[in-house]
Amino acid sequence: MKYFSIKFFYSKVIFYFLLITFTLITLIFAGTHYRVTNEIVYDETTKLTWTRCSLLAGGSADMSAACSGVKGELTWEEAVDACNHLNYSGRKDWRLPNIKELKSIVVYNVDGTYPCINKMCFPNTKTSHYWSSTTHPYVNDNHTAFTLDYLAGNITYHMKTSRWYVRCVAGP
Repeated sequence: MKYFSIKFFYSKVIFYFLLITFTLITLIFAGTHYRVTNEIVYDETTKLTWTRCSLLAGGSADMSAACSGVKGELTWEEAVDACNHLNYSGRKDWRLPNIKELKSIVVYNVDGTYPCINKMCFPNTKTSHYWSSTTHPYVNDNHTAFTLDYLAGNITYHMKTSRWYVRCVAGP
């Protein structure tokens, strides 16, 4: 019986060692596929270019290096329009990201901190919902769209008349 207890103890030690090692490797390499400037974030994996900051009230771009402007909460139609008409960082091909694209920049922080996004690349991201261009497929009236909640990284949907935050994308 004593042999079993020691063997069980060592198997737990090995398990936790591997878990911690994997977590550290994940943290070391998390976000290394991004190229960041003061205005944009380029994701080398997806080939998408993101506005580094959330849009401001009124749908304009936040030009501050720390993304410290007052974030705007827009309806879905206002969000689509703001991204489609954004002329920012030498680009005019901005659009509201679909839900898959929006989910691609989620980072589930092992330390339990929020928001669930790379804070070095996307500073001052609100721990709230962000609009996607994806309309809910099961609602025939076309009045709901998916959002991504950066508090926990969850996908949900809301009425398009609701007001949520916006980050625009361009490419590929």
